[in-house]
Amino acid sequence: NNQSLFIAKDPFGYSAIFFRKSGGLYYFSSLTDYISGISSLKNEINFIEFFRQSIPNVGPSLNETLLKEVYSIEAGSYLIIDFNLNSEKFKFVNINNLPVVKFRDELDYSYSLSSIFSQSVRSKIRGGDSVGIFLSGGLDSTSVAYFAAIELNFRNENLKSFTSWL
Repeated sequence: NNQSLFIAKDPFGYSAIFFRKSGGLYYFSSLTDYISGISSLKNEINFIEFFRQSIPNVGPSLNETLLKEVYSIEAGSYLIIDFNLNSEKFKFVNINNLPVVKFRDELDYSYSLSSIFSQSVRSKIRGGDSVGIFLSGGLDSTSVAYFAAIELNFRNENLKSFTSWL
């Protein structure tokens, strides 16, 4: 209704969103390759960011890339672009400001992590479709499979698993 575009990045930064404004247009992609590959746009190195990333204990900035005029949306932020191509950035989650959890016993940390992990997996397998997992042989895919299988068992469904042979 308000003729604007809303783009958000998850709080933990699992996905990448890059954007570039040039010639009255916005370009978006989850990879800088697509934005830098636009033949009508000139690509230049962002030397300030290059040097910043080269200095030990400094690291990359939160939203600049190694290409001038190509930016990333910071984790836990969203961007609103209006009809006139004006943009405004908002932060909705700051992981650094999350409350610190202190338990009495070490085992309580394990239970808490298990609960959070299972809730995360449960939220990803909602819906009516069959659920499958690609097992890489690592602990992460095995852990996801474990919690997914438990959740699907409550629904009287089975987890389909896949692997590859090299």
